[in-house]
Amino acid sequence: MSAESSGSPASPPPPPPPAQPGPSPARAESIEERGLLASLITLESHFTRRPVLGPKSTCQAITMLSKSLGRTQDEDIRTRKFGPNVEIWVYLRRIFATAIPSLANRALGPLEGPDVAASYPQSTALIVKNYATIKEDVQLLEIMMQIARNVLVSDSRPVPQDLCAAARFDKMAYKTILLCAYVTNNSKGPADGEVSADNLEKAFEIHDLFKRLLVTTLQQAHNWVVGHHWNKMQLFLDVLFDEGEVDTAPVGEGQQRQLPELDTEVVRVEIQNWLARNSKLDPAAAALLRDYTEHHSKKASGPLEAMSPLAWNWLPEGSVDVPAQDDGSAPFWNVDAPTKWDQDLQYRRTSHEIDTWWTQAMDPGSEGSTKPMHTVAFAKGQLDASRQSLLARCAAASSAAKEAQTAGGAHPASAAAYNYNLRLDEGDDGMTSGILTEIPNILDPRQIEALYMIIKTCVLDSHGDGLSPSGENLQKTRCKMFLALNSGRSLFREMLVYVGIWVLDDTSLVYNVMRDIVLALHQNLLIPYAWNRLRAHKHFISPAQSMLLRLVGDLFCTSRSNPETLTAPEKARLVKLVHFLFGFFRSRVVPEYAAVMYLQTRVREGAIPGAEFPMHYWEMQRAKAALVQYLEFLLLVAEVKETRELLIEWEAVYDLITLLVALEGAVPKLPLVDVTTGQPRAVPQPGAAGADHARAGGYPRSEYEDSESESLDSTQPLESPHAASASRDQASRYAWSGTKAPIFTILATLLQPPSGRSTPGNPTVQRQILRNNGLAALLNCVTYDGHQPLSRERVTLCLKWLVEGNKDATEWFKELFRHSEGGGSRRGSSSKAARLAPARARVSYRGWRRGPRPRRRGGERTTTTRSPPTWRSGASGWTA
Repeated sequence: MSAESSGSPASPPPPPPPAQPGPSPARAESIEERGLLASLITLESHFTRRPVLGPKSTCQAITMLSKSLGRTQDEDIRTRKFGPNVEIWVYLRRIFATAIPSLANRALGPLEGPDVAASYPQSTALIVKNYATIKEDVQLLEIMMQIARNVLVSDSRPVPQDLCAAARFDKMAYKTILLCAYVTNNSKGPADGEVSADNLEKAFEIHDLFKRLLVTTLQQAHNWVVGHHWNKMQLFLDVLFDEGEVDTAPVGEGQQRQLPELDTEVVRVEIQNWLARNSKLDPAAAALLRDYTEHHSKKASGPLEAMSPLAWNWLPEGSVDVPAQDDGSAPFWNVDAPTKWDQDLQYRRTSHEIDTWWTQAMDPGSEGSTKPMHTVAFAKGQLDASRQSLLARCAAASSAAKEAQTAGGAHPASAAAYNYNLRLDEGDDGMTSGILTEIPNILDPRQIEALYMIIKTCVLDSHGDGLSPSGENLQKTRCKMFLALNSGRSLFREMLVYVGIWVLDDTSLVYNVMRDIVLALHQNLLIPYAWNRLRAHKHFISPAQSMLLRLVGDLFCTSRSNPETLTAPEKARLVKLVHFLFGFFRSRVVPEYAAVMYLQTRVREGAIPGAEFPMHYWEMQRAKAALVQYLEFLLLVAEVKETRELLIEWEAVYDLITLLVALEGAVPKLPLVDVTTGQPRAVPQPGAAGADHARAGGYPRSEYEDSESESLDSTQPLESPHAASASRDQASRYAWSGTKAPIFTILATLLQPPSGRSTPGNPTVQRQILRNNGLAALLNCVTYDGHQPLSRERVTLCLKWLVEGNKDATEWFKELFRHSEGGGSRRGSSSKAARLAPARARVSYRGWRRGPRPRRRGGERTTTTRSPPTWRSGASGWTA
């Protein structure tokens, strides 16, 4: 011992040791927090392999982690212990940052270049090889993601949401979504014999685990953005700027103006600047982050990222520049600003580029007076142009097929088959982009609910969030971003098609949430823009457009069921939306459908071979389903007095009569009794079941059928020339079953007498029907037609309201009776009847009069006809 240690009593005491960082005086860790942190620290070693853990240590850590997950059900522990703990969020981020590359390497192969996904056999082999470790790791990640999801459900929600963003765990959630989408979407099904049944079962089990992890991650992302504008904008920045192929809407007749585009790079910079200007965290969260930086950053968990745009909230003052924050000054766009930052700072709002795009993209008739509706003369010109265009396509296809046959001895339909396959390669509804567009191909309706909820939470202003200090509604701004960016449009299309494929209705959460998203578009006057963007080259009305029309119809019904709650601007928006959709119906739908039916008439007359018909059978199925959907929407419009008057003003009768005349020429009527065999026909039901039942029962088969199933395409390869030719020939004899009944219902609604009266019908509509030779078209539909169930009953009501109280119609009938009873001697004198009734109408009318002969039974006059079957209105017929 030294002299100092044996020391004199006068020796001074030693100086105190330097202060070491210790536990925060603000809050002490609870036993539950320490248990969760202990399990996270151990599991980080499990993923990093430094040090390598034994099975007992890993098992104990998993047990502790599972207990912590159970504790998150306790609101007190979740809110006051786990949620405010910054170290938990940091460890979660560190573990996922290590685990995601490791899982990708074991499930997909080495990441070489931008092509992440390996081919399916290679991916399956890797999954089977690493089955045990992948299964264990994915299950661990799901438990941790569930903890992260549950912790965000808190009364003090901004605090855990801000801590999650500060720890950059939202980036790990996005990478987890990427990984799950790549692994699950990389399994389209191997060829027979490539993978054994046991290995395939293992691969499917791993895929199901990744799906579960994907669902949990989407739920966590939803909890992270609820009620938090900064997080919503950050999420959109991450997922909507994953740009792929340029999505250009098809340009053709009926498109009134060029759709606007925007500079995505400018938008990206403007959003990043907005995020920086609005990066101030909740005071309680900022205090917790500063406490962590001062007392815990030197622990094993490490410091928070200093490069985060939020870092100035917790770093020492002066160590980082504090971005200028938005205030309440009025927005001003300064084109002469020295830098982009200064320009955006003065503008205050999110994005000047988005605002400029919206002024060009919104419905041009939404402000001010509505432009006039297309006239009937314009519609007739469109019809002639559509006919000539289709005839030219048929002629070009025929000449190309003959040249190919002469040159190489190919089948006449080989050229058509090649073009068809080329169109299939282009994608069903255009190219998609963005990782979120792959999710609808992976999950079922119960699993995908969180994705729809995320989009709704970000774009629908349903809770009255109010305006930002600059006077901007951020929900509406994100709704504009959703459609302005290619990834958002692609996701919107996939979400619509998903609802249609799964045939969801208003009892489904996904359907109701999708309707709310469409409501957000309507509030921002963007449905016309969305409609034009959803168009597809090979569909008159694409499946996405058809579903959008159905949702718009639901919104129309909801709005009109409570008219007292509608404001004047809301009523004006609805009227202008109806104006747009009926304008499209007149300028595009009716001419193109009538032109296709005209080609069917030409095939029926023998002028064009059925194999040269320009459409395939499945395309006709989708076309019919879309037409019925459009007619049902117009029926909803016609049932409301204000909009019914608009349809009468626009002379919607012309369009309906045009479709009736085209249908009459395209498809022969299916009689109740086969005239060749004398046997009764089976009454066809809408869908494949009716046709199959008729063949199974031995009844005579109609040449014209309307089956919902795509049996021909499923039994023969599409590349086969014979399959393509047979599909076109079958399409040329498509029966359009069930399309006349909604037309008659609309006509009857337009014709209906004033309220409180049963007759006569609306005189304006009566004159319009006579002016467009509609009486002859209606009489042609009185004869029984097995392809059109319920049409006779509905056309009878139309004729009742058309004839009663109408002197012109009564005179028309008198002339027709005199002409039909007088025979050939009177034919030349009936100039008015000859002018009003074409030859086909006269023949059909005589056939109607000489229909099933009445007979007496017990003194009562009866007829030997069957009652028609019930037609299921609104049944979805298209599949994808």
